[in-house]
Amino acid sequence: MQATSSRFTTSVPLKLLVPVVLGCVILCVPHHTFAEEGRAQLAGTVRNSVTGAPSKGTEVLLDPAGGPSRYMTATDADGTFSFTSVEPGNYRIALHGQGYRYLPSNQTNLLIHLEPGQKLSGIDLAAVPLGSISGSVYDAEGEPVVEAWVRVMKPQWRHGRRVWTELPGGALEFRHTDDRGRYRIDDLEPGEYCIHISPPQIDWTIRPIQDAPRAPEMAAIPVYYPGAATLAEASRVRVEPGQELTGIDVRLPTERTFHIRGPADPKLADPAAGMLYNSPYVVARYDDGHVKDWAEFRGEMHVDGSFDIPCVPAGDYRVQIMRRSEPQSDSAAASIQSADATGVRLMQAKFDVKIKTSVEGDPTAATPVWASLEPVDRAGAALSTWPQHPDTIQSVSPGRYLLRIAFSSGTHEGAYAKRVLLDGQEVTTPELDLRGPANLEIALAKGTRQIVGSLTISSPVPPDLSAILVPEQQRPGRWTSVYHSDIDQRGEFVFWTVAPGSHRAFVVSGYEEGLWENRDFFRSVADLGVVVVVPEGGSGALPIKLGPTPLSAAEVGRAASRIGN
Repeated sequence: MQATSSRFTTSVPLKLLVPVVLGCVILCVPHHTFAEEGRAQLAGTVRNSVTGAPSKGTEVLLDPAGGPSRYMTATDADGTFSFTSVEPGNYRIALHGQGYRYLPSNQTNLLIHLEPGQKLSGIDLAAVPLGSISGSVYDAEGEPVVEAWVRVMKPQWRHGRRVWTELPGGALEFRHTDDRGRYRIDDLEPGEYCIHISPPQIDWTIRPIQDAPRAPEMAAIPVYYPGAATLAEASRVRVEPGQELTGIDVRLPTERTFHIRGPADPKLADPAAGMLYNSPYVVARYDDGHVKDWAEFRGEMHVDGSFDIPCVPAGDYRVQIMRRSEPQSDSAAASIQSADATGVRLMQAKFDVKIKTSVEGDPTAATPVWASLEPVDRAGAALSTWPQHPDTIQSVSPGRYLLRIAFSSGTHEGAYAKRVLLDGQEVTTPELDLRGPANLEIALAKGTRQIVGSLTISSPVPPDLSAILVPEQQRPGRWTSVYHSDIDQRGEFVFWTVAPGSHRAFVVSGYEEGLWENRDFFRSVADLGVVVVVPEGGSGALPIKLGPTPLSAAEVGRAASRIGN
C-alpha cells in the first residue's frame, strides 16, 4: 500500500521531529500538470546509505521554508514515499527514523520549490545510519569501575574557531558505566570523537581513595581515551556510518592529588540558592592559554565565601566560580607542584554594559534595540537587553563577546549598525573585549538590501547546495557575519537584509557557518567567490548570478586543514 501524505493540524514539538542529514539526492527534471485545486505532488525513495536497502517506515517531512503547512508521510516496504496534495511553496525535505543520523543545526536540508499543480518525482534520499562506541573502564589495579562518568566530545567550528562540544549537550546527561564497568554510547553521527572518563563522584566532586592524617592524598583522576590528561593529548576515535566500535577501554590512574583553596566574595556563596543545580560551585580547568579543556575539577563554596577543590593533580589551572555553567567571578590562576595551592582569590566580576542608539540623519528617531553579547571564549547563553532594561545588558562577566543587534518588526526597518563605539572608541572587529563596566554607542543607518540570485545551470541542481555571502570586512553589531541561503531545485536563492559593503558570494556543497567566520579560511578561498557590492543609500532587490561549479566539501576541508585552530 502506498503511503499517503498528511498535513499537521496540531502543534507538534519540534524536538520530536528532529530530521536526519540527507545523503545523495537525485532529482529528475520535473514535468508539470495541474492537480486538483492547484496543489502539488511529490514522490521519491529512501535507502540506507551503507547497504542500499530500502528504508521501510521512515518518516519523510516537508517542513515549511516559506510554504504554508507542514506535511508528513512514511515510506512503504520498498522505501517509496509520496505526497499527493501539497500547497505550493518552498519546503525542506527531512527524514526522521530510528537509528539514522540527525541533522546538525549548521547544515542545511534539501530545499524544494513547488509550483501550483506541479508533479515532482524521482527524489532519492539516502538515510545515513548512526554508529556506537563501547568499552570498559578499569582502575589502576585493573578492576572494573562501576558508575564512572563518561562524556563524549566532537569538534565543530564556532565563531571561526575549532572547538570541542559535548554530546548530547546536557551536564546532567552523563553516561555511566554499569556494574561490570562497561559503557556504550549510541546514536553517534559519523565523525571524530574524544572520550573523557571520570571516576565516580559524589555531588559532582571526586573523592580521595586515601586521605589519612599526615599521609598524602591519593585519588583516581579523570583521563581522556586512551589515558591522556588533556584534550590536546587525547586520541581521536573515528566512527563510520553504522559502525559499532568496540574495545575503547580506559584505565583510570591513581595519583597524588592536592587542594585548591582560597577566599571569594561572600555574596557569591548564596546559601539560599536552593536546588543543587542552581547552587554556585568552583571549578579548576587545565590552563592551556584558552581554558577550553573539558577536564574540570569541582569544589564547594562555604557560606563565608571560602572554597575548597579537592583531588586535583599537579599542573597549572584556571579557577572560577560558576552557576548553571555561567561564570560568577573572574578567573584566577593556580599552580600545583608538590603542595596545595592556597590563597587563590575569586572576587565578584559582574558588571553592566550601557547601550545608547542613534539613527543617522535623524537623531530624534532613536529607540532601544534588542542587543545581545554572545560569549566567544566559552559555551553559554548570550546576555541580552530586556524590556525592563532596554538600554542595559546586565550581569556581564569579563571576556570576549560578539555583539549582535536585532530589530523588532516595524522598528528601524532596513536598518543596520553602521558604527559602534566602545567607551568613545570606534570598534572595527566583530569581537568586544569587555573587562568592566562599559558604554556602547550604536549608530544605525537605513539601507539593507535583498539579493535575489540564481545559478547559471540548465541541468538538475545537485543536492545539498548552499549559497553564502561573506562580508570582506567584518563589523560588530551585525546579527550574522555570514549570510546563508538554501538553493532550490531551480537553482534560485535569496539573501535578506544585506548591509552595504563589499562581499564575496559562493556556492558550496555542505555549509558550516562557524568555519566561514574564520578570516584566515575566508582569505584562502576569497578569490573563488564572486564580488558583490551593496551600495549605500540604495533600495530594491539586487539580482546576481553564480556559476554552476560549487566549492566542494573536500575543497573546503583541505582549506580548513591549512589554518590554525
